[in-house]
Amino acid sequence: MLATTGVNRHNVFYGCLAIYGLTFGIGAAIDLHAGRTGVPVLVSGVAGVGMFLAAVYEGWTGSAAEFAVGDLAFWAVVVGVVAVVGGHVLEVV
Repeated sequence: MLATTGVNRHNVFYGCLAIYGLTFGIGAAIDLHAGRTGVPVLVSGVAGVGMFLAAVYEGWTGSAAEFAVGDLAFWAVVVGVVAVVGGHVLEVV
């Protein structure tokens, strides 16, 4: 389905992982700015930044021809990112 529209599954997958990492990193930064500290906040921030950096690195240096993620995993990541971002948007509003 995505191949016919010219969208590369490799880029979509790693772009979604980068967005997912950003949501965790930004959420932790907001908590830290508000004065809420603790191990879960710090771990969430480090994990979010790490996931973002790893996804961006793999998206830029990885080969789209060698991308081998099954349909279930691909759509789980895409739908999961939509749900997480939607949840954060609803939390802010």
